[in-house]
Amino acid sequence: MQNKIIKSIFGFDYYTPTQEVYDKTNILEINKLKILEQVKFTYNVKNNNLKSNTKLSQVSDCHKYSIRSKQHLRTGFYKTARSQNNPVQNTTIIYKTIPQEITNLKNIRKMCHNLQVFLRK
Repeated sequence: MQNKIIKSIFGFDYYTPTQEVYDKTNILEINKLKILEQVKFTYNVKNNNLKSNTKLSQVSDCHKYSIRSKQHLRTGFYKTARSQNNPVQNTTIIYKTIPQEITNLKNIRKMCHNLQVFLRK
């Protein structure tokens, strides 16, 4: 549905390939918009820009020795499978997949811009 609407708004032919439409209009797909918003949420919680009951800690805070994944975030431990699949846990998992050069930026606007460029690749 989104593809048909974008094609009609920008005047593309019905048979134009969808990827070509996204490339020419600089619009992110719905799945990528979802990733962008999830990463922004986790970034704001991590940097205390957003009040939340969620406590995010870095793996390096738990270990006194050097490990490869020291920059990775983690949430608290959950006892049930239902609580392990909560949205905050899922956004934290997605946040870990984004390169650290993007997530370690101090300015949220720069982070969002670089993330959009990364998602368009």
